[in-house]
Amino acid sequence: MTSKAKKVIVIVALIISVMFSFALGFIVRTLTLDSDLKNAYTLLQKYKQHYYFDDGDIVTDIENALLDKYSTFYSKEEYDAVKQRAKGESVGIGIAVVSNTTRIDYIVINSPCDRAGVKAGGNIVSVLDGNEYKPVSTYSEFISVVNATSLGNSVSFKVDYDGDIQEFTVVKQKYSTSYVVYQDSENCYSYSDINGDMERTLKDNYCTIFGDDVAYIKYTAFNGTKSGLYGSSGQLADALKIFKENGKTKLILDLRDNGGGYMDILSEVASHFINVEDGRKAVVSVAVDKNGKRQEFVSAKSVYNSYGFEKIVVMCDEGTASASEALIGAMLDYDANNIVSVVVSSCTLNNETVYRSYGKGIMQSTFANLDGSAVKLTTAQIYWPISNTTIHNKGITTEISNKVVNAQKETALETALSLMN
Repeated sequence: MTSKAKKVIVIVALIISVMFSFALGFIVRTLTLDSDLKNAYTLLQKYKQHYYFDDGDIVTDIENALLDKYSTFYSKEEYDAVKQRAKGESVGIGIAVVSNTTRIDYIVINSPCDRAGVKAGGNIVSVLDGNEYKPVSTYSEFISVVNATSLGNSVSFKVDYDGDIQEFTVVKQKYSTSYVVYQDSENCYSYSDINGDMERTLKDNYCTIFGDDVAYIKYTAFNGTKSGLYGSSGQLADALKIFKENGKTKLILDLRDNGGGYMDILSEVASHFINVEDGRKAVVSVAVDKNGKRQEFVSAKSVYNSYGFEKIVVMCDEGTASASEALIGAMLDYDANNIVSVVVSSCTLNNETVYRSYGKGIMQSTFANLDGSAVKLTTAQIYWPISNTTIHNKGITTEISNKVVNAQKETALETALSLMN
């Protein structure tokens, strides 16, 4: 037998061995499944073989039938997009509207719309579709044109600012997300990579209503897992550096519409805001799973005392959720000097004016599949670190703490400023 023939036989034998091992492993695993999993496997088989209304999308059927609203299946493409967003890498033009309207709610900082000078407050009235502008009466009519536009190509649209019709042309592209805006009575900064690297960028909309000792920081999401100024925690740390260098002692931390994000980023951010000895780490949030197992999320080394805070007012609303609510809970629990207050903006719920944050006190974990898809499942309930408070389905309200103050949505900033005295 030739050497070449021997090699072929060895390779074939290895392949057969691997296939046999895989098949044997599958059989053993199937035989050792508990009764619920065996029944589920059999049910899925029969469903695919016989169910008359099966539309070929069994994943969505299972998702709708079994999972809570925070859990979901991701296709490979969807999961890839999730991972990109987690890094702080976005694709599009960076515009968001008030629900069920064409009124621009906010512009994502450092996005194509931000760079083009598009401002919030106006109504999108038309979009260039082909060679002519077409009227827009719903957001879906506008976004369908944006979605159909290839990366690198431009989108043109018109916005009505109280009778002043302005035309904008922006390029749909990838961009790095800016999560933080810093303002005081003299300066305003955000973060941009327009020059190639993410860096602090001076803006021209500083706020003269702030006192000489007051600064304002808007923090939009606990996302951006990259290091330095490409990550949200790095941007926040840099904004607090400005706060310290400019001699400010009173801070308004605006978490309105901050829907949360990653618990690891919460641990980094909390190190700036929990009143423990500098250099010490402390528990900032506790997750308890269905079996009662506790997972403690511990802050990075505290730098709280280095800022010399005299007052911190946190602003929140019905869009403040998850990690944002957990941060507020940690700040309240560690507020030994009684310098933290929370302003909750009004919202309308079931035709009634209420004052509460969103109320998401549960944690999701994502499990990746071999094909690149993934499933995100609710895996634990979240509790505040010292008081053991959970705000799930309740939100942060005046019933949670006497440090919580209600405010009308339109005058919430004025309420926050009034608490500085």
